[in-house]
Amino acid sequence: MSEPHDTNTMRSIDVGMSNCDHQIDEGAAEALQSDPGRVRGEHTAWNFWGAIYYADGQFHEEVWVHHSPRETVSAATLKELMRAVNDRYGWD
Repeated sequence: MSEPHDTNTMRSIDVGMSNCDHQIDEGAAEALQSDPGRVRGEHTAWNFWGAIYYADGQFHEEVWVHHSPRETVSAATLKELMRAVNDRYGWD
């Protein structure tokens, strides 16, 4: 596993994933991969919020619950990442 990155220093870009419609924005993977470890998108949900980014050959999500960081989850694709995070923190 790679060392966590500081998502607070990353530039926020307007791409992400939403639990409202369980969709991943078109072009999100490519946008995150265009500047690895330096840009981040969002995963919005009812019970959590996540900062998503690409680094070290994988997608990562730093999951926050009630304004506190919980963990960083990693996966090969954004679809796999969304499934892993939602299975743990909820699909709402």
